[in-house]
Parts: sequence; C-alpha cells; structure tokens
Amino acid sequence: MADPICRWRNSSIKQLIEFNSIFPLLPTEKSQGRDYVEKNWKLFGGNNFFTTPYQLAAQMGVYYENESFMFPRFHKLITIDEASLYLQYWGKNYYAPNPYTKSIQQEKSVVINKFLVNWAKDKGITASFSEALNEMFSSEIGNTDILINMLNNFSEVQIKDDIVSLKDASTTRYADSDVWLEVDQNDKEEFFRFVCKDKFVCHKISDTLQKPLQQIYFGAPGTGKSHEIKDRIKKHKSFRITFHPDTDYSSFVGAYKPTSVEVRMRDMAGHVIIEDGKEVKETKIVYEYVKQAFLNAYIEAWKEQEKETPQPVYLVIEEINRGNCAQIFGDIFQLLDRNSNGFSDYAIVPDADLSRHVKKDLEKLVIVNKEAINAIYEECEEDMVDKVVNGKVLLLPNNLYIWATMNTSDQSLFPIDSAFKRRWDWKYIKIADAHKNWQIKIGTKTYDWWQFVQAINYFVFDATQSEDKNLGYFFAKAKDSIINAETFVSKVIFYLYTDVFKDYGFSGDIFKGANDDEMTFQSFYIADGSPCESQIIRFIENVMFSDALPESLKATAVVDDEDISVYDEDEAVGNRTTSNRDKYMVNGVGSYGKCRAPFEAVKTYATINPQMTASEIAEKWTNLNVNHLPHLVETEQQFEQRAVDSTDTKFRDKAKQLVLANGEIVYVSNQFNPVRINELISKLATADLGVNISLIEA
Repeated sequence: MADPICRWRNSSIKQLIEFNSIFPLLPTEKSQGRDYVEKNWKLFGGNNFFTTPYQLAAQMGVYYENESFMFPRFHKLITIDEASLYLQYWGKNYYAPNPYTKSIQQEKSVVINKFLVNWAKDKGITASFSEALNEMFSSEIGNTDILINMLNNFSEVQIKDDIVSLKDASTTRYADSDVWLEVDQNDKEEFFRFVCKDKFVCHKISDTLQKPLQQIYFGAPGTGKSHEIKDRIKKHKSFRITFHPDTDYSSFVGAYKPTSVEVRMRDMAGHVIIEDGKEVKETKIVYEYVKQAFLNAYIEAWKEQEKETPQPVYLVIEEINRGNCAQIFGDIFQLLDRNSNGFSDYAIVPDADLSRHVKKDLEKLVIVNKEAINAIYEECEEDMVDKVVNGKVLLLPNNLYIWATMNTSDQSLFPIDSAFKRRWDWKYIKIADAHKNWQIKIGTKTYDWWQFVQAINYFVFDATQSEDKNLGYFFAKAKDSIINAETFVSKVIFYLYTDVFKDYGFSGDIFKGANDDEMTFQSFYIADGSPCESQIIRFIENVMFSDALPESLKATAVVDDEDISVYDEDEAVGNRTTSNRDKYMVNGVGSYGKCRAPFEAVKTYATINPQMTASEIAEKWTNLNVNHLPHLVETEQQFEQRAVDSTDTKFRDKAKQLVLANGEIVYVSNQFNPVRINELISKLATADLGVNISLIEA
C-alpha cells in the first residue's frame, strides 16, 4: 500500500514549531546539522530523529539535504501565526509522488489540494474522496486519515464522510498544468522550493538559504555563543571588537589618534641640523587616522568584491548590549537595512577624513560585478560602485556579515531600541550538554560538571523565575577537563552570591552549613585566602543530592577519594594510594564507589530502623570491628569532640554526615581501601543488620 504522507504524526502548527526549534537556522554541513538536530531532538524526549520523524519534517518542507549540506526552511524561530501562514501555503502546494514517497510509482506527480478543488467543482455533492484517490494515484493509498487531517486543516477543501467540498465557494478552477506536474520526483530541492513557492512568512526561499547578514547570538552566560561564532567563521577573515560602556563611534569606526614619530631637526632657516656628521633627530607627536574594527572589516569586504566569488568577511561584536549602540553606530545604523541582494538599501555620506581614508584603500579596486551592483541602485542614475571606491559614500557589501553576542543576564546594560533590534536576526543558544565530560575536582572528590549545572539551574530558576540567570556549560572553563576549587569559587560561587541569590536570599537548604547555619561567601575561603574545600563539597552535595530536585536531575553517585586514592589515617605508613574503581550495590540497588557504599549501607539501615537513636546506630556499626576503623559510625557529639582534638586539616573530609529520621546526626567514615571494603562486606554478611554490600561485576 502506497502512502502519500508519513504516518509518524499528524502535521500541525505545534509540530512545525517543534521542528523549527530543533533545526539549525543556517545552512549547515550535513553531518554537523544532523548532530545538531539529534541533540535538540533529545531535549524533546525523542530518539533517533532520522529513522522516521525526519520524513514528516522533510514532507512539511522544513528542510532538505543534498550530499554535503542541510538547508533549513527558516532562518529564525517562527511564531504561531507565522507557522499557520506557512502551513496554508504548504497544504495548497503539497504534491506526490515526491522524494519522500518512494512507495508511490507513477509518471506524473499531482498537487493533491488543486486536484481536489477541481474534483469538488466538477462532481458537486457526489465528489467522493475515495474515488478521487483512485483518479490521482495508480496505487492503493494508505494513511488516508493522516492525509485527510492535513487537507482539512491546511488546504482549500474539506473532507467529511468521504465527500470533498470547498471551504471557499469562490475558489477558481486550476489548470491541468497546475495540478499535474512533470517534475523530477527525486529532486529534494525542487520539492522544497515548490511547496512554498508563493509568498509566505519567510518571504523568499532564497532568503532562507543564506546566512543571516546581521545576527545576534543571545542566551544565558556560558552557553558557548562566542565559541559557536568562532567555529562557524574559522575559515574566513574576521575582525572582533568587544563593546563596553566607554565604547564610542571613534573606537568602532576610526579616528585620529596621537602617535610619536622621529623627524629631522631643522634650524631657524629650515636647514637640517648636522652634528658630528649625523642628522640630529627628535621625537614629535603627530596625529594619524587609525582604522578600527568596523572600517577594517568594511574595507576588507569590498576588496573581496574584486573576485568572481567574494568570500565572506565577518565583523564580530562581543557583548553588544554592554555598549550604547545608538552612540557607537551613529549614522552607520542606516547601513544595516539590507536589500534582497544583501547590500545596504541606503548609502551614507562619510565625513571628509573618513572619506579620504576609504578612498586611499579602495580607489584602485576593479569590482567584478560592478554593473550588477549598480543595477540595484538604478533609480539613483549614478555609478554607485564608483562612489563607494572613491569614498564618497559608505555602502555595506553582501559579503560583510555582522554577528554579535549578548548575555541576557548582564547588568549595567544599555537598552537596545526596537528600531535597532528589528535589523538583526536573533539566534537563541540553549543551555545544553557540550559532551566535554568536564569534572569538578575538589580535594579527593570528583563531580560531573553537567550534572551540577542542571541541578543548580533548577534552583536558580526556582528562585528567579528567569532562565537569564542560569549557567551554561562553558560558564566555568576547565583545564584538562577539570574545574578546580579556585575556579569553582571564583566563577560559580561568586556569580551565585553576587548576581543571583543576593536578591532572593540564601536561606534555602542548598546554603546550609554543617550546623544548619547559613553559608556566607567568606566561608568558602580559609584564613590564608585559599578555597575551603570542605565547604565547597558541602555546597555541591547540597545542590546535587537535594531532596527538592526532581529525580531526573539528582546525581546518583559521586566519585570519592576511594575511586582514586586512599589516605590511611590509622597506619604509620602515612599516605597510601591504590587504584580501584570497583562499584558496589547496597541490598542489590545503586552503583557506588567503595567510599560511598558504606554510607549508603548505613543510610539504608537507618531507613529500615527509624526508631533507633544516633547512639544505637553508632554502637551497632562500630561493633562490626572493621580493621583500622574504630570510628566507622559516630554520633555528632563523638565526631565533634574528635574534631576539637584533631590537627588534621582534612579531618571533616573523612566522614559524611547522615541526618536520621528523628533529626539526630551520625557521621559515616569514608576511609575505605579495597581491603577495608571487602572486610566490611564480609562482616555484614554474617551480621544480622538486614543490610549487605555486593560488588557489581564488571
């Protein structure tokens, strides 16, 4: 049975918007584009987009691929109204067979909507849909319910009880040449263009197949906006500038600046002074016109116009919203209006100094497409290219791309007015796993960075109700895939305390210290100014293991010191390192390292014995008599007394706090090497505690 449209899901406005959100907004190398789609598709809970869902996306004209590139339909995120308008054109022009309906084999393709319009006008109240399908297709047709849904929602006809009727009685009859198409049924690009050949939300198909000339990448800090731009333009010439409150027109375009030069000294008569047979020279301050980022990019882009195929030149503006754009751009603002050919709609006249320096750089250029460019401005009746190369006007060429970044959470920003905004395309960069496998390394404990990011963002959003304050994957920079204590405090903790929670308070559970006191910022540092590792660990675990987190965001385990090294506090030999990454279950559940597993075992015991006091639990476990671990489980009072007497700076890192059902606290040692964990396993096996630890076989 042949299918004129994919059965995966009904085509709908919601589905179109979903597809729009997962595809890149620029033509992309095919493999990179597919990776991008798969990654975004997973955020919607889907798997393997390119097994079935892709077919509906392609049939809806959302994208097409050739051997090398993926071409998306839209160069921006569309609204509901725009999606609706698009589907109205698509539904009227959809034809089959097409490149995605291999099961239909016939010589000509048929525009289904147009055929049915004529069918309804010719047959009237007897216009059977089933009979129409027989007339359109030489094969028996399946998925008719999906097809009917598409037509009822997005075409000119209505199908009910197998009868085809017109939604609009005034609809004219289509010519046979509009209904039956002699097309290459395997040509994906032709299908892509045809289904939305009329004017629609994206205006022209050609517009969707080129990179946005002016684009602002925006999103939360650390999402990789600058990195993405860098990656996209790495093969091309580029010029960069970072905006800040003191940036102005002269530092963006160019201006006269003082510089020192060495000149010959002359006497009153104008003669060069000679001493000891050598010219006497002096240093003078002179003023020279110094080109800045915009002018450098502008001149380089026009130089590329000497080539048959001009290469792109990029002007990259970092932190565009940290400068006063109205002041910085000045009259250049007018150049941002681009026509369909990518050139500025309107030229501006530069001042004399700027004109002179542009002419100096461009006057000898021979522009290959001079006539074609002049034709764009034929109403001017002037040689526009000649005026450009002689510096009489400024005009952005179609190979000059201006891309910028914007952190939506930044403070002390200048407002950007709507007139400026509408001259840019906007690309939102989501917070996502960059799959770098970065780790937070604090002392002997290691945490997954992405798991932490997800967890802390849950609390940030809960407090602020804004995604702008969330952390992106690249918020903190790892060195050799490790984020150390210094980086974590100076970047993450500093940001959370100064830019996020200062306005919302620090009373939540994630800010609770060892004695339920509030973690102050200074508590993350010790007396000598270095990071307090125990406090950092406490904060990270407060976040990652919080009961307030959804189960999907909770970390299941932490790589503790047992997975990498063991510090044996009881043996005279001092430090001892053993490599061991075995994982263990507690009562057949979980996956823990050898240091975490005992804690989980005690936690399980306390859960099944909620009536027991801290003293009773401590006594029960200590009586197991694990070699060299007299403090396997301690009450809070016992632990704190030892803390007073201890000179060990890492004392508090060697046990983990467990809060019991009655509110009491016990501390469970994490000082386990392979020998000790095996001894504990053995003793639990013969004890009557209702808890066991077992090795997970590799």
